[in-house]
Amino acid sequence: MTYSTQKIRKKRIATKPDLNAFSQRYFYPSIFSLAESPSSTVDEVEEEINDNSPLSEVNSNTLESWQGSYSGSDKTKQPPDPLIDENDINNKRMLHIKNTFTSKLLKCIREEHFEYGYTSMSEIIAKEQYSLNSFVTNTWLSQIFVENFKDTQIIIGVLRIISTFTEEQASPHGISLALAALSHNDMEVKESGIRVLENWGSKQSLITLQNVQEQPGWLGAYLKQVIEDLKSEICPS
Repeated sequence: MTYSTQKIRKKRIATKPDLNAFSQRYFYPSIFSLAESPSSTVDEVEEEINDNSPLSEVNSNTLESWQGSYSGSDKTKQPPDPLIDENDINNKRMLHIKNTFTSKLLKCIREEHFEYGYTSMSEIIAKEQYSLNSFVTNTWLSQIFVENFKDTQIIIGVLRIISTFTEEQASPHGISLALAALSHNDMEVKESGIRVLENWGSKQSLITLQNVQEQPGWLGAYLKQVIEDLKSEICPS
Protein backbone atom coordinates (compact mmCIF):
# COMPACT_ATOMS: atom_id res chain seq x y z
CA MET A 1 0.00 0.00 0.00
CA THR A 2 1.36 3.44 -0.95
CA TYR A 3 0.67 7.06 0.08
CA SER A 4 -0.12 9.30 -2.81
CA THR A 5 1.58 12.70 -3.12
CA GLN A 6 -1.81 14.38 -2.85
CA LYS A 7 -2.63 12.77 0.50
CA ILE A 8 0.77 13.58 2.00
CA ARG A 9 0.48 17.22 0.94
CA LYS A 10 -2.98 17.55 2.43
CA LYS A 11 -1.68 16.25 5.72
CA ARG A 12 1.19 18.73 5.78
CA ILE A 13 -1.05 21.67 4.94
CA ALA A 14 -3.40 20.77 7.75
CA THR A 15 -0.58 20.72 10.32
CA LYS A 16 1.65 23.53 8.98
CA PRO A 17 1.10 25.92 11.93
CA ASP A 18 2.21 23.15 14.31
CA LEU A 19 5.85 23.55 15.41
CA ASN A 20 6.26 19.78 15.66
CA ALA A 21 5.22 19.33 12.04
CA PHE A 22 7.61 22.06 10.94
CA SER A 23 10.40 20.57 13.06
CA GLN A 24 9.90 17.14 11.54
CA ARG A 25 10.24 18.56 8.08
CA TYR A 26 13.05 20.92 8.99
CA PHE A 27 15.19 18.43 10.89
CA TYR A 28 14.22 15.22 9.04
CA PRO A 29 14.04 16.22 5.35
CA SER A 30 14.77 12.67 4.27
CA ILE A 31 11.46 11.54 5.77
CA PHE A 32 9.47 13.93 3.63
CA SER A 33 11.47 13.21 0.52
CA LEU A 34 10.42 9.61 0.96
CA ALA A 35 6.82 10.55 1.68
CA GLU A 36 6.59 12.75 -1.40
CA SER A 37 7.61 9.87 -3.61
CA PRO A 38 4.51 8.05 -5.02
CA SER A 39 6.34 4.75 -4.68
CA SER A 40 7.19 5.17 -0.98
CA THR A 41 5.48 2.78 1.36
CA VAL A 42 4.30 3.36 4.90
CA ASP A 43 6.95 0.93 6.15
CA GLU A 44 9.71 2.91 4.42
CA VAL A 45 8.56 6.17 6.00
CA GLU A 46 8.28 4.58 9.47
CA GLU A 47 11.72 2.99 9.10
CA GLU A 48 13.24 6.39 8.25
CA ILE A 49 11.60 7.94 11.31
CA ASN A 50 12.94 5.21 13.56
CA ASP A 51 16.46 5.72 12.20
CA ASN A 52 16.43 9.37 13.30
CA SER A 53 16.74 10.66 16.86
CA PRO A 54 13.49 11.57 18.65
CA LEU A 55 12.12 15.06 18.15
CA SER A 56 12.48 15.70 21.89
CA GLU A 57 16.26 15.59 21.43
CA VAL A 58 16.29 18.42 18.92
CA ASN A 59 18.24 21.40 20.26
CA SER A 60 15.66 23.65 21.93
CA ASN A 61 17.74 26.74 21.20
CA THR A 62 17.37 26.04 17.49
CA LEU A 63 13.61 25.83 17.81
CA GLU A 64 13.44 29.02 19.83
CA SER A 65 15.62 30.77 17.27
CA TRP A 66 13.24 29.72 14.52
CA GLN A 67 10.19 30.80 16.50
CA GLY A 68 11.72 34.23 17.07
CA SER A 69 12.47 34.86 13.40
CA TYR A 70 9.61 33.01 11.66
CA SER A 71 6.26 34.75 11.53
CA GLY A 72 3.63 33.47 9.11
CA SER A 73 4.83 33.82 5.55
CA ASP A 74 7.46 36.44 6.45
CA LYS A 75 10.50 34.30 7.22
CA THR A 76 12.88 37.30 7.15
CA LYS A 77 11.27 39.12 10.07
CA GLN A 78 13.71 39.54 12.97
CA PRO A 79 12.98 40.29 16.66
CA PRO A 80 13.40 43.93 17.74
CA ASP A 81 16.84 45.11 18.77
CA PRO A 82 16.97 44.95 22.63
CA LEU A 83 19.25 48.02 22.70
CA ILE A 84 16.62 50.08 20.91
CA ASP A 85 13.98 48.88 23.34
CA GLU A 86 16.16 49.79 26.35
CA ASN A 87 16.79 53.28 25.00
CA ASP A 88 13.08 53.71 24.44
CA ILE A 89 12.35 52.61 28.02
CA ASN A 90 14.90 55.04 29.46
CA ASN A 91 13.68 57.92 27.32
CA LYS A 92 10.08 57.34 28.38
CA ARG A 93 11.15 57.04 32.00
CA MET A 94 13.09 60.32 31.82
CA LEU A 95 10.11 62.09 30.28
CA HIS A 96 7.85 60.73 33.03
CA ILE A 97 10.20 61.83 35.84
CA LYS A 98 10.67 65.30 34.38
CA ASN A 99 6.96 65.88 33.89
CA THR A 100 5.86 64.37 37.20
CA PHE A 101 8.59 64.93 39.77
CA THR A 102 10.87 67.83 38.78
CA SER A 103 8.55 70.54 40.06
CA LYS A 104 7.86 68.54 43.25
CA LEU A 105 11.57 68.05 43.92
CA LEU A 106 12.40 71.72 43.35
CA LYS A 107 9.53 72.77 45.61
CA CYS A 108 10.75 70.47 48.40
CA ILE A 109 14.32 71.72 48.12
CA ARG A 110 13.17 75.35 48.34
CA GLU A 111 10.77 74.86 51.24
CA GLU A 112 12.22 72.13 53.45
CA HIS A 113 14.53 72.75 56.38
CA PHE A 114 17.45 70.43 55.73
CA GLU A 115 19.47 68.86 58.53
CA TYR A 116 22.27 66.35 58.07
CA GLY A 117 21.35 63.04 59.64
CA TYR A 118 17.62 63.45 58.94
CA THR A 119 15.78 62.18 55.87
CA SER A 120 14.27 64.99 53.84
CA MET A 121 11.30 64.80 51.49
CA SER A 122 13.53 65.63 48.51
CA GLU A 123 15.73 62.66 49.41
CA ILE A 124 12.66 60.39 49.62
CA ILE A 125 11.49 61.48 46.16
CA ALA A 126 14.92 60.94 44.61
CA LYS A 127 15.47 57.53 46.21
CA GLU A 128 12.02 56.27 45.23
CA GLN A 129 12.82 57.08 41.60
CA TYR A 130 16.31 55.61 41.98
CA SER A 131 14.80 52.30 43.08
CA LEU A 132 12.85 52.17 39.82
CA ASN A 133 15.62 53.24 37.44
CA SER A 134 18.99 54.26 38.88
CA PHE A 135 20.55 55.36 35.59
CA VAL A 136 17.71 57.67 34.61
CA THR A 137 17.43 59.10 38.13
CA ASN A 138 21.14 59.96 38.28
CA THR A 139 20.93 61.59 34.86
CA TRP A 140 17.82 63.50 35.95
CA LEU A 141 19.53 64.87 39.09
CA SER A 142 22.61 65.91 37.11
CA GLN A 143 20.42 67.75 34.60
CA ILE A 144 18.67 69.63 37.40
CA PHE A 145 22.10 70.54 38.81
CA VAL A 146 23.38 71.87 35.47
CA GLU A 147 20.19 73.70 34.56
CA ASN A 148 20.13 75.46 37.95
CA PHE A 149 23.86 76.09 38.36
CA LYS A 150 23.23 79.76 39.17
CA ASP A 151 20.62 78.85 41.78
CA THR A 152 22.72 77.93 44.81
CA GLN A 153 19.75 76.69 46.83
CA ILE A 154 18.84 74.10 44.21
CA ILE A 155 22.34 72.80 43.51
CA ILE A 156 23.10 72.55 47.23
CA GLY A 157 19.88 70.55 47.57
CA VAL A 158 20.99 68.18 44.80
CA LEU A 159 24.42 67.80 46.41
CA ARG A 160 22.80 66.94 49.73
CA ILE A 161 20.72 64.28 48.02
CA ILE A 162 23.67 62.58 46.30
CA SER A 163 25.69 62.77 49.52
CA THR A 164 23.20 60.25 50.96
CA PHE A 165 23.95 57.85 48.09
CA THR A 166 27.04 55.69 48.03
CA GLU A 167 29.69 56.62 45.49
CA GLU A 168 28.70 53.62 43.40
CA GLN A 169 25.02 54.56 43.51
CA ALA A 170 25.79 58.13 42.40
CA SER A 171 27.99 56.93 39.54
CA PRO A 172 28.68 58.02 36.85
CA HIS A 173 27.55 61.63 37.46
CA GLY A 174 28.17 62.03 41.19
CA ILE A 175 31.91 62.74 41.08
CA SER A 176 31.38 65.25 38.27
CA LEU A 177 28.77 67.13 40.30
CA ALA A 178 31.12 67.29 43.31
CA LEU A 179 33.93 68.64 41.13
CA ALA A 180 31.60 71.21 39.58
CA ALA A 181 30.57 72.34 43.07
CA LEU A 182 34.22 72.84 44.04
CA SER A 183 34.63 75.22 41.10
CA HIS A 184 31.58 77.31 42.05
CA ASN A 185 31.99 80.86 43.36
CA ASP A 186 29.70 80.31 46.34
CA MET A 187 31.45 79.08 49.49
CA GLU A 188 28.46 77.07 50.71
CA VAL A 189 28.26 75.25 47.38
CA LYS A 190 31.96 74.38 47.68
CA GLU A 191 31.40 73.14 51.21
CA SER A 192 28.59 70.90 49.99
CA GLY A 193 30.88 69.47 47.31
CA ILE A 194 33.55 68.68 49.90
CA ARG A 195 30.93 67.09 52.15
CA VAL A 196 29.79 64.78 49.35
CA LEU A 197 33.34 63.44 48.92
CA GLU A 198 33.81 63.25 52.67
CA ASN A 199 30.67 61.12 53.06
CA TRP A 200 31.82 58.71 50.34
CA GLY A 201 35.22 58.44 52.00
CA SER A 202 36.83 56.54 49.12
CA LYS A 203 40.33 56.61 47.71
CA GLN A 204 38.99 58.49 44.69
CA SER A 205 37.42 61.05 47.03
CA LEU A 206 40.78 61.59 48.71
CA ILE A 207 42.63 61.98 45.40
CA THR A 208 40.02 64.48 44.21
CA LEU A 209 40.21 66.60 47.36
CA GLN A 210 44.01 66.59 47.35
CA ASN A 211 43.89 68.21 43.91
CA VAL A 212 41.42 70.93 44.84
CA GLN A 213 42.80 74.46 44.76
CA GLU A 214 43.64 75.84 48.20
CA GLN A 215 40.65 77.54 49.79
CA PRO A 216 40.64 80.62 52.04
CA GLY A 217 39.54 80.91 55.67
CA TRP A 218 37.24 78.39 57.30
CA LEU A 219 36.64 76.50 54.05
CA GLY A 220 40.38 75.90 53.61
CA ALA A 221 40.63 74.65 57.20
CA TYR A 222 37.66 72.33 56.63
CA LEU A 223 39.18 70.97 53.41
CA LYS A 224 42.52 70.22 55.09
CA GLN A 225 40.80 68.47 57.99
CA VAL A 226 38.77 66.26 55.67
CA ILE A 227 41.90 65.31 53.71
CA GLU A 228 43.74 64.39 56.89
CA ASP A 229 40.80 62.35 58.17
CA LEU A 230 40.51 60.41 54.92
CA LYS A 231 44.23 59.77 54.86
CA SER A 232 44.12 58.27 58.33
CA GLU A 233 41.17 56.04 57.35
CA ILE A 234 42.35 54.95 53.91
CA CYS A 235 46.12 54.92 54.41
CA PRO A 236 46.75 54.25 58.10
CA SER A 237 50.44 54.40 59.02
